[in-house]
Amino acid sequence: MKNLSLIAGALGALVLGANTAHSQMKLTTTLQSNNGGSVGGIVYFDLKAKSSIRITDLETNYSAPSNTPVGVQVWTAPSTYVGKEGNASLWKQVGVDDGKAVSAGRNVATKIKLKTPVVLAAGSYAVALIAVGSGHAYTTGTGTNQSYKDSFISLSLGAAANTPWSRFPFSPRVWNGSIIYTSGSGLFSSFNAVPTSGKSPLQVKFTDTTYTSSAGGVKTWAWDFDGDNKIDSTVQNPSYTYTATGFDKKFSVTLTTTDGTHPPSKITMKDLITVNPSKAMAEDFGKGTFNKPVPSPIVMPKNSSHYIYAHTRGFHFQAPGLFLANGFECPNDHATKQTDQTVSVYRLKAAPATFPATHTPTAAELVFHGTGKAGTILRPKSPILFKKGEHLAILGACHSGAAGKNYNSYGQGGWKTSVLNQPITCNRLIMQVDHKVNKGLGPIADNGTGSIGRVWVHVLGNTSTLVPELTSSARPILGTTSNLLFKGNLATAQAGVIFLGVGRMPVPIPTPFGSLLIKPPFLMNIAIPGGNGTLPVPIPNSNSLKGVVLDWQGLVFDIPAGIYGMSNGTEWNLGTK
Repeated sequence: MKNLSLIAGALGALVLGANTAHSQMKLTTTLQSNNGGSVGGIVYFDLKAKSSIRITDLETNYSAPSNTPVGVQVWTAPSTYVGKEGNASLWKQVGVDDGKAVSAGRNVATKIKLKTPVVLAAGSYAVALIAVGSGHAYTTGTGTNQSYKDSFISLSLGAAANTPWSRFPFSPRVWNGSIIYTSGSGLFSSFNAVPTSGKSPLQVKFTDTTYTSSAGGVKTWAWDFDGDNKIDSTVQNPSYTYTATGFDKKFSVTLTTTDGTHPPSKITMKDLITVNPSKAMAEDFGKGTFNKPVPSPIVMPKNSSHYIYAHTRGFHFQAPGLFLANGFECPNDHATKQTDQTVSVYRLKAAPATFPATHTPTAAELVFHGTGKAGTILRPKSPILFKKGEHLAILGACHSGAAGKNYNSYGQGGWKTSVLNQPITCNRLIMQVDHKVNKGLGPIADNGTGSIGRVWVHVLGNTSTLVPELTSSARPILGTTSNLLFKGNLATAQAGVIFLGVGRMPVPIPTPFGSLLIKPPFLMNIAIPGGNGTLPVPIPNSNSLKGVVLDWQGLVFDIPAGIYGMSNGTEWNLGTK
């Protein structure tokens, strides 16, 4: 408690893997990028395998600065990507990163280990890689830099898009990176462990992910959990409890498998488990809750990039049933904050023409056009009725002054969301002129599943699927400042509060304000005006704080409406770099 009081006073003032049975091969394209895409963008290429292969890792060229957390989603389809770029239903996600990669910087290979290897039989495949936490840095194709091969696989490249599954990708584009793989024939031991660090006693759940090409499957499993060369378990998916005294006690884990066909396969994860870590860690736990359904605008995708120009962007969708729209707001989420926002809303009998064709709305179809202060909800004189089958089309962006450029906030195109619990798909809407100048009466067009311009549409009776969220900006390292990031997801909130407790609740405790996840007494409570904000937390550089655990949770409220919500919990283990 003394150490926790010290924090309160300050506030007030490698996992290495080795599978011994198989050698790796690597086919590299290039790392000389001259182009690139948006955060969350996608690249496409074709891969041909002469025999079965097992892809364990990727190297890729990311535009994110060094040490930015990054990842990848791996998707495949039969034959070729050509003609499939705009249809997500033709693809299957087959792989994802292990969550541990950080960018090495542009034009330097970023190594990404896949959580589970991707196994491809001999044949031809379309491959799509969706960047996570970064944009792809790639090269414009010239006809002479688009084909690569070794003795086992060949690559034909390719295309790219700022938004996955856009109907209008950029082509040709050459993905920058390497495919790292082994033969797909044989027995390959592998496993996952959760968690891999924590205080003693630490219970760890092991999940076998071994692959074998044998039709009979894996026959036996032998686990050594603590590196003493003794078998601790022979079940497929065991649990084990680690105990230790002192800081940073590490344990290596070995799994040996057999399948009755191939030689035994052995993999050792060196120093996989850390008990009583002195390394600073931040972990989110539990789920946020509201005490009752919360009025909400139509949920928009996360911001992926910005388009700053005179042109205006938005989205459109077909009404799945009758609803009343009673407010509109443009996200003011660019680093350069804007002072104003302008929104144009249309009620159409049919979807707008697909670009390059356009539709010029009539004055009757333009049901709202307004300019107001950024960060506020623009309200029509009365709610706007949309009947089933009609199309809502909307354009909107923040700006500074009547002559200012439009700061269009982009998000994932072809966005699937809902209104009054009925599904809708929001497709891209464009106006190639400034709607501030023509008061919304200019040519508009559908632009497929490209990035939409994000605008929040408030609908009477619409409720949110979102809950309050609490995250950390960085690990809580001694002698540094880490930020708690609170997002109340309650548009009408007066304020929020972040609490510091003395541990996790064994189980969530229902309260009139949501589920309580941290133990009282609360050592601190800090107000967050408006229910959204950042709380900087200075951490003293004192060795006496090493290993101290802090548990945080947020509360958001709209007192007149009687709406209260509690966030997930966030646990900090104070420590060293």
